[in-house]
Amino acid sequence: MEILTESEKQLVLYSKGHFVKTNLIDDIKKIVAEGFEIPLESTHFYHSYNFVADTFLKLHKANYIDASMHDFFCGLFKWKQILKPEDMIQDMLSNISTIRAAGLNLGKADSKYLTLKQLKE
Repeated sequence: MEILTESEKQLVLYSKGHFVKTNLIDDIKKIVAEGFEIPLESTHFYHSYNFVADTFLKLHKANYIDASMHDFFCGLFKWKQILKPEDMIQDMLSNISTIRAAGLNLGKADSKYLTLKQLKE
């Protein structure tokens, strides 16, 4: 049974460095726009936040992310007293980037989402 949608798989691959990273929020907006087939200019921050949070929660529920939700949320404030929404996205992506991909059937990074990172020879 598939846990993630194609665009969520691409987000996991993004977190693992398979795409060229430019600006975190702009990159996620592009993944969201492509995944949901909506114009990029109609994609807003809350779409990006919801998309990352939904992916994070799916992975947590399926036991790919080990930290308890309590530990995750408490950890957000460990180093910062003032937390911006972008910080939450970055922390969720950081957790996503460390998951084992076995069983997720991630496939390959798709250039229709973002520019692919070139492999060094």
